[in-house]
Amino acid sequence: MTETTAWEVAYQRFETPEQERRKFLRRLRSLGAHRWDRRTGVLEICSGRGSGLVAWRALGFRDVYGLDLSVALVMASDLHRSSVVGDARRLPFRTASRDVAIVQGGLHHLPEFDDVRAALAEMRRVLKPDGRVIIIEPWLTPFLRVVHFVTAQPLARAMSNTLDAFAAMTDEERPTYEAWLARRDQILATVAVDFEPVVVRKRWGKLVFVGRPRPR
Repeated sequence: MTETTAWEVAYQRFETPEQERRKFLRRLRSLGAHRWDRRTGVLEICSGRGSGLVAWRALGFRDVYGLDLSVALVMASDLHRSSVVGDARRLPFRTASRDVAIVQGGLHHLPEFDDVRAALAEMRRVLKPDGRVIIIEPWLTPFLRVVHFVTAQPLARAMSNTLDAFAAMTDEERPTYEAWLARRDQILATVAVDFEPVVVRKRWGKLVFVGRPRPR
């Protein structure tokens, strides 16, 4: 049986699967995904326990697959048969085979920035020429600074399971997480190498980027 890491334990405490599904469904609706062709082929990268896949299915999409490096999280998913265990830097999908590639909070876990570049290049590779990329990642907005301040207070962590879980996840990957937050300009420049921006939002502690593959 695969051992669950401390980060995975904290992640599963942070939100219930139902809370996470509702969050992802709101995000997709805010991007207009509920108006897209339901035949769209979706690849959710770093799909965790599959809440994003459930959100896509709730909108009527059926050609939906997930990928995550964690065996424990993939097997915890209700849709684990639509998920594969794999590496975002080496996607086991054919070139130009997907209409949408989406990552929700996965790139900032990659240990080196070269890994981020490799994952972005792989997303570009698997997308069809008229496909869409959706990238949603932590961003150092004033709201996130407040969250960091609050979660540094022991009393706040003691009073809120959600804040304690967020702080525990941060503690488990602090060097990688802080390096990501410090590279905002570099991140946007690197994303722009492979994708032409259509939507760029930076608010409530998140970067929301929607783009089209650049011609090669």
